[in-house]
Amino acid sequence: MNDDTILGNLVKENIITKEAMSDAILLPFKFGTVSMAYKTDTLIVPVGVTGDFTKHSNNLVTTFGKPIKVTSNLDKSNKELRESIKTLVLNNKRH
Repeated sequence: MNDDTILGNLVKENIITKEAMSDAILLPFKFGTVSMAYKTDTLIVPVGVTGDFTKHSNNLVTTFGKPIKVTSNLDKSNKELRESIKTLVLNNKRH
């Protein structure tokens, strides 16, 4: 049984919400990426990778999101980055 099935069953049984399930896809982000991007005035390109991470897998899908300009509000920029990557991952899982 994979994690998607386990989480899906928890939603079906009303143990967790769909929002909680989608939040569980990614761990919390630390601030290193947005901090470095802010200090160097560079954009961050969100990347979502889905598929089977096994030795002989041939179904990995990599999707690139729109570049993000980091503001002085690192917390807001960090949340924007996480949401962007989460959306990319969720959209890939549906295909």
